[in-house]
Amino acid sequence: MRYRMAAAGLCLALAACQTTGAERQTAGTFVGAGLGALIGSQIGSGTGQLVAVGAGTLLGALIGSEIGAYLDEQERQAMTQNTRTALSSPQSQQHIAWENPDTKRSYSVSTGAVERQAGTGRECRPFVQEVIEPDGSRTTTSGEACRQASGEWEIIG
Repeated sequence: MRYRMAAAGLCLALAACQTTGAERQTAGTFVGAGLGALIGSQIGSGTGQLVAVGAGTLLGALIGSEIGAYLDEQERQAMTQNTRTALSSPQSQQHIAWENPDTKRSYSVSTGAVERQAGTGRECRPFVQEVIEPDGSRTTTSGEACRQASGEWEIIG
């Protein structure tokens, strides 16, 4: 029975990793709840078993939700870091691409040439961020960033 539970848990966890965007946290919640209920059902008998199932469901949902949010946060942090790296490059145009091996989602950041704003004299440059899902669908976001007095790039639009 334990091997079946482990196999079921592995299948559910792998299925959760295939979801995209905000769906990952929701999937993590449901997968965690299901695994928690499954584990709880193996504890005790009668009323005690019902309590274990309920507690397992709640605890599993909480843990699964946190894992899903953490994975999304990792991808956001990678996008932020790679965007800053591309913006900080002295090259006129910079392109950085990477893939999350867990989700098979691809990312890229491309920057345009640095230009001085008329009036303020600030250095600004356009950028484009792209996310390519495993099914080939693409989401593209563009914006502009300007260099602050500290040397850091601030996204302004």
